[in-house]
Amino acid sequence: MLLDKKEVDKVNRTSFKDRVGELKKDRNIFFWVAVILAVTTIYQSCSMREAVEASKRTSEVVWVKLLPDGSYKVSQFTPDDEQPIYTPTVNSLLSKYMQKRYGQHKETIERDYAEASVFMSPFLSGQFADKKGFDVAQKVVDIQADANAKRTDIEIKDIDHYDAIEGQFDDGKKPVIRTLITYKEITRDSQGKELSSVQKMMRLQWTLLPRSELSKQNLDWMNINPLGIQIIDEQPVQQ
Repeated sequence: MLLDKKEVDKVNRTSFKDRVGELKKDRNIFFWVAVILAVTTIYQSCSMREAVEASKRTSEVVWVKLLPDGSYKVSQFTPDDEQPIYTPTVNSLLSKYMQKRYGQHKETIERDYAEASVFMSPFLSGQFADKKGFDVAQKVVDIQADANAKRTDIEIKDIDHYDAIEGQFDDGKKPVIRTLITYKEITRDSQGKELSSVQKMMRLQWTLLPRSELSKQNLDWMNINPLGIQIIDEQPVQQ
């Protein structure tokens, strides 16, 4: 049966509109697929960049090996290992802190105070640097400028970890150790002659940094304070 020319034109126009509609629909789909793929690619690229930068800033926590003479050795260890804690190593590090913080040697005073600050909590470190507090920067200048600056040696006599309590910190609860340190403070003149020798006691409260914080420190920092000891309070004991 032959169709009328008008009917054929009508069918063709309808078919053409349908095909155009389908093409527009397909083109819209392809457009949104392309947008989604582009967004996904940008997100993955940013995530990979952040991961790379984070890996550059992060170092693995280190293994601390205690040596027979009471010293220690720092080396890398795998993420699955736990940080070992030895009492002799803790005592060695607390002794180092006391000697750096309360000793006075003109030749190394700037470095000594810098190392002592590595053991301090942000609060103690702030007091240490505060011009209205200890004012460490000015202390260094004064000592280095004094031709007759006295020398102070700290001899540790006893370290007693006498108590442990639970402390509340921003990153959660963790133990706080209370330690009593007995030491002798020996003062000498610039020629090395002993002027005085006084026995003193210092009460410390300290904790350990979490592993996540330790992993952010560089190797120089870790060589000074490999266990991540953080002293949160210190008070001299009146005798």
